[in-house]
Amino acid sequence: MQKRDILLVDDDACYLHLLSSVLRLKRFDVAVASHGSSALELLEDESVGLLITDFDMPGMNGLELASCARKQYPDMPVFLITASMLTDIIDGAANAGISNVFSKPLDVDNFIEAIRSALSPSQDKA
Repeated sequence: MQKRDILLVDDDACYLHLLSSVLRLKRFDVAVASHGSSALELLEDESVGLLITDFDMPGMNGLELASCARKQYPDMPVFLITASMLTDIIDGAANAGISNVFSKPLDVDNFIEAIRSALSPSQDKA
């Protein structure tokens, strides 16, 4: 089973390519998926340190994906990216066990810092 730093999920192919390229330039090992069901399939085959998902996707939104992923991998941190920081989304993210919610456009420096913190071995749970 391959170990990846990040699984990045977004139905927008351009945004997925752009963000995955930025993460790879920052030396993260990134797997990508264009929708929730393919992300869940990928999680069955690969070990992932962090799931980063867009909120608004067809079929299965980011909150639904996070809930499914957290059932199978309760210790895996999940980040949500959304264009609309609505209270319902923020509340849903908390209920789905999402670690961080980021708004588009991303503040890349803060985003990378949060990723490094989530993947840090010092995040061991006591």
